[in-house]
Amino acid sequence: MYKKGDTTARFRFIHTLSQFYQNKVPEFPTSTFRKHALPPPSEAIATEYYPKNPLLHHAYPFAEIGTKFMEAKKGVEILNWRFTGEELRRLHESISLSGQQALTIQDCLTAYIVTVLNHCQEKPI
Repeated sequence: MYKKGDTTARFRFIHTLSQFYQNKVPEFPTSTFRKHALPPPSEAIATEYYPKNPLLHHAYPFAEIGTKFMEAKKGVEILNWRFTGEELRRLHESISLSGQQALTIQDCLTAYIVTVLNHCQEKPI
């Protein structure tokens, strides 16, 4: 299954190849594989987020990485949710009836998950 970016890259590649076979100039610019250079975070961002993710900004010795990771994930659990097609259809139907805007199943599922998380957290999303 292609992600949106993969599909765009594939489309552009096939389209460009087609343009070459027809002796036409490609419409799209040549792809580059340069990585984006992102600026370092501002002091305010660093102050707010670094304490939440110490493993990302400290270089620990290899022997300590496993221990540090286990400490960081204390109190965190993996949660797997599974919805059948019928459940998603009913969710979509029940949410779509209450509004005037056309909603996708993904819109409804996202709204449902955010609502559940908001009921469980002190600070809502």
